[in-house]
Amino acid sequence: MKLKFLIMILILALLVSGCTLTPATGDVTPAPTDLETIQPAATPSVWHDEGTFVVGTDILPGEYFLEATGVFGGYFEIKSVRNDKTIANGSFRANVYVTVKSNEVLTISLSRLTESKNRKVEVEYIDGEAFYLEGMYKVGKDIKAGTYELICLETSDMGRLYYEILSDSLHAPESKVSSGHVHEATVTVYDGQYLYVSNADIKYIR
Repeated sequence: MKLKFLIMILILALLVSGCTLTPATGDVTPAPTDLETIQPAATPSVWHDEGTFVVGTDILPGEYFLEATGVFGGYFEIKSVRNDKTIANGSFRANVYVTVKSNEVLTISLSRLTESKNRKVEVEYIDGEAFYLEGMYKVGKDIKAGTYELICLETSDMGRLYYEILSDSLHAPESKVSSGHVHEATVTVYDGQYLYVSNADIKYIR
């Protein structure tokens, strides 16, 4: 009996010691809380894909930079909300600036848009000389005022280039200062103007 009693006491002691909690030691990684498992929102893209945008609802009034995504260029159209009248439109090969106002609708196709401040100027170097690529440039911001030589790419349009000098990016008839559809050209532009060039590289002369 004494032996059985001692065995029972020993078993009871072992059970009690096995259930004893021991404090954790060292670095312990806590389980993540609900807040820790929430992933931060992705940074929104500064570009908007092709579509129709109501100014004042979808986009703010102001100037935008459109970049062609189509092989042969892009297209834009600005209409009035009130009467659906076309205010301005045009096709472009590389890129273009466009200014829109409240109560207007901007539709773009084969292109994307961003705020004008996000425009990045691309320069190509040939034999150590810098050439701006075809597109639309704001004088005094993208390129400096001065005289430029337009060098035809001769890849299309029977070896002719097209250029426009504009006073703004509204693309109204009165915006155009001068234009030409020629084989070669040398133009002078001033601060505040815009230079649009298609099918040509642009070289600063002076």
